[in-house]
Amino acid sequence: MSGLSGEFRHTIDSKGRLSIPSRLLKSLGEPFHIFGATDGCLNVYTQQRWEELEEELEALPKAHARVVRRSIHSSAQNCEADSQGRVVLEKPLRDHADLSKNVVIVGTGAYVEIWDETRWNERDLMPDIVAPILRDLGV
Repeated sequence: MSGLSGEFRHTIDSKGRLSIPSRLLKSLGEPFHIFGATDGCLNVYTQQRWEELEEELEALPKAHARVVRRSIHSSAQNCEADSQGRVVLEKPLRDHADLSKNVVIVGTGAYVEIWDETRWNERDLMPDIVAPILRDLGV
């Protein structure tokens, strides 16, 4: 998923539409899946990664799988971009990530995250954790 990288600043229009950068759209393919992540942003998965997640859920103990599946699927949205590269973010997804107008779209390599711009700017990068890991990786 090498095309799923970069940081892009966009706005959500009055109809809840968000333009996804064409480079990311190309790598995501269609359909792709958006759902509310536990850290207050939205995650965007390719169809392949979504299917892998489904398999991982199947491997969980049944009681856990039901709760996690319910949590993920209740906020999930299957998407295809319109001819201008826009998707409508349904209100429950916008509410989950506290998205109003200005957002940051971030490619993480394996998937994409959509953040409220203020939250993104205030996030804790945990340099005391990240720096040693990057050093160990030779980066």
